[in-house]
Amino acid sequence: MALTPMPPRPIRSEPPEVFDQKLSAYLVWQGTNTTELTALQDDVSAKASAAALSASSSAAASSGAIALIGSTGVTAWVAGAYSAGVKTTSPINGRVYVKLTTGTTATDPSLDQANWSIFRLVMPIVLISTSQVAQPNTHYVLTAGGITLTAPSGMLKDDEFQVSNASGTTTNVVDFGSTNVAGLAVGAMKVDGFGAKQRWQWTGNATYGWV
Repeated sequence: MALTPMPPRPIRSEPPEVFDQKLSAYLVWQGTNTTELTALQDDVSAKASAAALSASSSAAASSGAIALIGSTGVTAWVAGAYSAGVKTTSPINGRVYVKLTTGTTATDPSLDQANWSIFRLVMPIVLISTSQVAQPNTHYVLTAGGITLTAPSGMLKDDEFQVSNASGTTTNVVDFGSTNVAGLAVGAMKVDGFGAKQRWQWTGNATYGWV
C-alpha cells in the first residue's frame, strides 16, 4: 500500500505564519503516517501468514502425493534390477512405466523402450466441437461435424489416443499428416460411422507409425 508523502518540515527561521502552517501540516501527517504504518504492518503480516499457509498446504499435498505413490508400490526409478511388471516413475518426465522384462537396467525408462512401457489406467475423455491437435493418451469425443483432429506429435512408444464420433455426422476426420499408419501414408482418415471409434497406438517406429 502507498504511504502519504511527508510534507516539508517547518523551519524556525521561516516567517511565523509559514512556520505555523508547515507545523500544522506536519502534525497532521504524523497522525496519518502512524495509521498507515500500522495498516501496512498488518497487511504484511497477513500476507506472510497466507504465504506460510500456502507453503504448508503445498508441502502437505506433495507429501500426500508421495505417500500415495509409495502406497501403490510406485517409486522413482534408479539403476538396478527389476522384475517384469514392476512400476516406476521416470525422473526425466515423471511418467509411470511398467517393466516388460526381468533384469538389470541402467537406462531411464523413458529412454529404454525395449524394457519399459508407459503405464496407464484409463484415458481421460475430452469433448470437442472444433478442430484441434490431439494430445497423447487422451480420448476425444467429437460432438459436432466438420472436425479435423490432428494426430499427436512428439510421441513416445506406446502412447495412444482414441476418437469417438458422437456428432451424428460422417464429416469428421483424423489427420495423421506425413506420419504413417500401419506402414502406410494415409493422410486424413474419415471417422465415418455413427458412434464409430478409432484407437491408435504409437509403435515407436516411424516406418509403421500408428497402429
